[in-house]
Parts: sequence; structure tokens; C-alpha cells
Amino acid sequence: MPVAQPEADIARRITERLVDAALIKNYRITVFDEEDLALPQTTDRTAIMGVLFSTDMEILELHTSAGQRLGSITLLYENGSDVISAYTDNEEIESLCDDVLSELGLG
Repeated sequence: MPVAQPEADIARRITERLVDAALIKNYRITVFDEEDLALPQTTDRTAIMGVLFSTDMEILELHTSAGQRLGSITLLYENGSDVISAYTDNEEIESLCDDVLSELGLG
């Protein structure tokens, strides 16, 4: 089912800000489109944004600059401002998500 435009816009803003915030923290990002690997660990924003929004659900897996897995964030674009549908329950990931939502006035 297509996502209404305002919902899609806010989901895109949140997702883009999540990617930017993770890269600012020097995290490496792996993207899964549903269950398949779409992009292995990278810090290339253009590559990351190029594979996002290709399916209704994607997972961002975050790693330290040394490659240690920190956790993941599940994105469901049809949820609009609730695009972050789940994330790993740890301080780094929770803080990243909370900070982005607060920055956008959604937290």
C-alpha cells in the first residue's frame, strides 16, 4: 500500500537524520532491505541513501569504526513519524534514536 505523502516525508526526514547522526558518531552502517543484505558496512552517506526506501521495511545495523556491532534499528516507512518501529535496547542505539526524534520535535 502506498504511503501518504506527508507520512512519507516525515519518515524520510527521520531516516536521513538517523543516518547523519550515526555517521557523525563515526558509526559504520549496514543496510538490510527486509531480510536481504542491501549494503555492507560503510560510512558512505550517498551509498546508504541510495539503497534506502527501496522496500517498505529496512534495517540499519550499526557498528563502531572498528567493526563491532552496536545494534540495529528497524524502519517501517508506512508508519510515518513512527518510522522507527524497533531498535536494540542499549544506551548507544536508544540515545541515537531519542536524540534524532527530539531534534525533529517528535520525541
